[in-house]
Amino acid sequence: MWKVIIRVDASQDIGSGHVMRCLTLAHQLQNCGHQVKFICREADGDLENYIREQGFEVRLLPYIKSNIWEWMKENYKQDVNETTQLLKNEMIDLLIVDHYSIDEKWEKVLSKYVKKIMVIDDLANRRHHCDLLLDQNYYKNKEIRYQKYISNETIQCLGPNFMLVREEFYASYSTNQQPTIFIFFGSVDQTNETLKVLKALGKLQKKRFFHIITVVGSINPKRYEIEAYCQSLSSCEFHCQVDNMAELMAKAHFSITSGGTITWERAMMGLMGIVITVADNQIELTENLNEQQAICYLGESIQVSEEMIYNQVLEIFQKPNLLKTWQVNMNKIFNKEYVMKKPLLEKINEVMADVRY
Repeated sequence: MWKVIIRVDASQDIGSGHVMRCLTLAHQLQNCGHQVKFICREADGDLENYIREQGFEVRLLPYIKSNIWEWMKENYKQDVNETTQLLKNEMIDLLIVDHYSIDEKWEKVLSKYVKKIMVIDDLANRRHHCDLLLDQNYYKNKEIRYQKYISNETIQCLGPNFMLVREEFYASYSTNQQPTIFIFFGSVDQTNETLKVLKALGKLQKKRFFHIITVVGSINPKRYEIEAYCQSLSSCEFHCQVDNMAELMAKAHFSITSGGTITWERAMMGLMGIVITVADNQIELTENLNEQQAICYLGESIQVSEEMIYNQVLEIFQKPNLLKTWQVNMNKIFNKEYVMKKPLLEKINEVMADVRY
């Protein structure tokens, strides 16, 4: 049994995507008999309680009010010291880091307290000191993307065949017969895309019938306003912080979502549709998939209007073959059967092969 620590954060500023994908890996490791614990910084919207509800111990670093990404860049030494204080009395077998403001300076110090380090990243903009690196996103230059940021000994797991998706996305579900659109813009949705999309769809519902499934996170500041608007529409479900995302997706015929982790969850479900990016780190992946005609990218949130959403949804209704084209092209980008074999776990086992307990 390995002792595994995952260093990851969530907040109302940075969202929950990093924690959610780490929870997926945590469950996979736990199912293999390993002990997994989390270290997170206390912040507004930090998901501490949710991680505990999932069955994992959480060790909290002291609270900060400012944006975690920005704070960490200026105060990484403090984070190093506080993290090592939590680890100094035990030898950890594997440290997993998923954090945009952590780089080799932090990792080299922590390497004295752990046997192996795994990094989850998708920015490729800073050096890492690690034994294994995961970037599950689709990039045309993935083989050389991290070349100058890691050592030659680092094992790389690159591309969506190594995607982290929950077990629920491996299952089969019955589909809905009536035309249905699925909406999700992450746990926070800082730019309030959910309400923008709902208003566009509300106008279209006056001309043709379709059902809407809307999902928001528990830390979405507009969740009550969104719920009220859903109730005002002719056919719309509202869900908050669900544990059956795959089941809800399976009921839909196409989707309107942000980029990021949801991209691969939709791909596993064969749920194609429209993407509006809500963060800079989502743009490159989304543009690449759009170039491959595997999605419909409307643009960055600030550029997308209700009218654009209305017109694009109407076009999908009028040209249903668009969805088939996107799905065929998405299926060329990853192998679902291979993903279900969890190849990342095999690579982690390879890295940990020389660890003695």
